[in-house]
Amino acid sequence: MPDNYLFSRLTAYAEAHPDKAFAEQPDAPSQSYGTTLRNALRLAAVLTEAGLNPGDRVAVQVDKSLTAIELYLATVAAGGIFLPLNTAYTASELAYFLDDAAPSIVVCDPDRESEITPLANTARLFTLDKSGLGTLTAALTDMIITPVPRSADDLAAILYTSGTTGRSKGAMLSHDNLYSNAAALKDHWRFTENDVLIHALPIFHTHGLFVATNIALISGATLNFMNGFSAEQIIAALLQMAEPASALQGYSLEKITENSASQRSPRSRDAHGHQGLRKRDLSGSFDVFEINWGTQNGANPSRILSHICRRGNVNRAAVGSISLGPVFSTFEVSDTVSESFEKSSRRPDERDPDLNIRRSKNSSVPKKPRRPKSHRGKGKKSYEGRPKARAGSRG
Repeated sequence: MPDNYLFSRLTAYAEAHPDKAFAEQPDAPSQSYGTTLRNALRLAAVLTEAGLNPGDRVAVQVDKSLTAIELYLATVAAGGIFLPLNTAYTASELAYFLDDAAPSIVVCDPDRESEITPLANTARLFTLDKSGLGTLTAALTDMIITPVPRSADDLAAILYTSGTTGRSKGAMLSHDNLYSNAAALKDHWRFTENDVLIHALPIFHTHGLFVATNIALISGATLNFMNGFSAEQIIAALLQMAEPASALQGYSLEKITENSASQRSPRSRDAHGHQGLRKRDLSGSFDVFEINWGTQNGANPSRILSHICRRGNVNRAAVGSISLGPVFSTFEVSDTVSESFEKSSRRPDERDPDLNIRRSKNSSVPKKPRRPKSHRGKGKKSYEGRPKARAGSRG
């Protein structure tokens, strides 16, 4: 029997590891992969009962929640096409999108129900708030559905462009578009089930939904799921989690540092997929060490970080970036504690006697801020060699 191309691939890990944590939330219990899968199939039954047919659009303008993630999976399972809409869109903007996409089901925040009802036309309207409550979840029963067969070329989602060069246009994304993109990034960024991804992005655009979430689903990673961006929450997650986060997508270190200068910044991945924690003071210096533990024998940044801190008797705030190699991995230690770290790490380790840490040949890594070049008193030369006229001057 043909399968549902995208849904079967997004939920393969959940089928095999139902008890693994899919999402952790501040001040809320964690949610497993199995629970997420079952909730999605129950929501798919609600959509089907509401008249959703394969190929129909489901327009969604709701606040970020795990239920909204499950609604995305439910739409795919039911054979529909998911249409996420920016929560900041006004009524006039929504009127255009709903008229153009002609969804058969619209899901909105309860506070906007009266405003959106006349815009929904003949579509069935449900509500869903950030706590996962509304008429959509009120319609849940114990009924689940068998995912509707869909091919790789069938549409799975529509994302509207920003409209900077004209009216927004709906970009049509197939099942294979979404899966192949997530699979390629999972491999390139080396995501595994040991990763913990801080998810602070909105889920009405591609990066928060189709990149971050899909990668986690197919790799078995755990999401540290936040309802919005908060530098304080992100830093608290890094310092308090039992398993340290290994990735943060979508926000620059500058945005985090400007919000909380005295705390640590989260780990990031470089262009090669390497992960590392970066000190908040980018003008400081680090000493570089290496360890005979690489990707060929199961190393990942989270495990290396835990080993470094225990072996060298330092806290996580003293460790800079960690770069994985096939056999050897390198990492940075603040020069203020590097001497004591080196002495501690030389002691025999009963738990991992085969792992050796040594100072790298390139041991000092100064990190100095760039200073802008001054052109005071110097006119920039044009391609003809003549000084350019200053703004406001006459030729």
